[in-house]
Amino acid sequence: MDFRKIKVGFTVLAAQHVLNWEGSIIDPGTALNCTNTANELVKILEKQGLKVIKYSEDSSRNIIDSIYNAIKSTDKFIAEDVDCVIYFVGSWVNANSYIQSARLMKRPIVIWVPGENALASGLTLKGSFSEVGDIDFEFFYSYISNGAAIKKLLSFIKASHTKRRLEKSIFGRFGGVSLGITSSEVSQNELIKFFGISVEDFDPLTIVTEAEKFSEDEVKEVYYDISKRIQVVAKLDEIFERSIRLYLALKKIIDKNFIDFCSIKCVNDLSNNYVGACLAQNLLLNEGFVSTCNSDTKGAVTMYILSLLTNKESIYYRPDIMRIDFCNNTISLRSDGIGNFCMSESTKDICLDYQSRFESHMGGICLNNAIFKPSLVNLVMISKIKDNYYLHLSEGETFYPKDTDYIVQDQWDQFPPKLPWAYVKIKGDIDKFLQNSYSGFTCLVTSNIKDELIYLANLLKIKTNLD
Repeated sequence: MDFRKIKVGFTVLAAQHVLNWEGSIIDPGTALNCTNTANELVKILEKQGLKVIKYSEDSSRNIIDSIYNAIKSTDKFIAEDVDCVIYFVGSWVNANSYIQSARLMKRPIVIWVPGENALASGLTLKGSFSEVGDIDFEFFYSYISNGAAIKKLLSFIKASHTKRRLEKSIFGRFGGVSLGITSSEVSQNELIKFFGISVEDFDPLTIVTEAEKFSEDEVKEVYYDISKRIQVVAKLDEIFERSIRLYLALKKIIDKNFIDFCSIKCVNDLSNNYVGACLAQNLLLNEGFVSTCNSDTKGAVTMYILSLLTNKESIYYRPDIMRIDFCNNTISLRSDGIGNFCMSESTKDICLDYQSRFESHMGGICLNNAIFKPSLVNLVMISKIKDNYYLHLSEGETFYPKDTDYIVQDQWDQFPPKLPWAYVKIKGDIDKFLQNSYSGFTCLVTSNIKDELIYLANLLKIKTNLD
């Protein structure tokens, strides 16, 4: 994630009677002496690239000690549009001074207690926030020299920023439910309620109408660009031309409507009457834009979250769960022709070739001959059980299969060339992975963002299922 885009509010908490202490008292727990420690934490965050917004740039005054000043600090942090706020608890504080301002903040809050002198105070604040409710916060008790705690803090800040990004995002939904996969659907009201995401709906006819407006020269330009990136490409015939037109139409509609990510129903409307959407989605994905097929809304939201948390720098893959090997703790995953061009070790073997007519009656172009290269990965999927949403999270490692493992691949790939595959050895309990899976899909990302995902799930008020 690009920390330069994240703003963090920062202030020290203290009780007024502590600030009024005079004489020879030297108490490292007092807020006045603790501002030095607080400034060290600010420097650590700024070195990561974060923009830290202080309540006051004057270090000796960057302290809130009353209900009035707490509300003033909240006003400033909201005006600065921070992603979260750090309350640095340096000494005894009066919890009632901060509850009202914390509720008004509408931002996640970090309660950071740097040592034992302020622990009782920090726990009192934690208890007050919990009892009042409506306050998203995380409690940290650690010296700032603790690298593991700083890493956790950065993960929480990433999650807070991601939540704010979701609340400003627009999801483009092209078509209805593909193949009756109802477990992939999410209503517009629930997308707003649980994730803060707005929806723009488009009929498939809108895409086709727009697709036919592009000139032959515009289509050829895209084809030549593809040929430079991929060594083996099918000839530019009517199927390939329509596939490119579909891509150009989607891109135009997305840009015009400020869509942040989307899903597409290709089967059966588009695939039976115009062309399959695999190539269009391949090209979008390889430009860093999240798009899922089969109108998979839950998969699209999951993939979009992964892209936000990793700043689109990782490789994402949303395949079907094809096979589970309980003996070896492995799973075999396969998509119907969509993947990142960099998912394989080399682009020499991959190709863009014709899709099986089983998938697309009118034909289509999809990614083939790709096997996910060895990498540490997270497998993630959002699901819903009754009234509750869950984040299914697993850790694993992709690997190249032995020759015997290709048997399952050959059983499914009846129409060569081969579709994209990934083979993953699960770190956790493979049986739990099966029990925690409530979708035929999963999302794979080449980053270990377990902490960020757990924090984000907590902020979104959804539960986490770990294997």
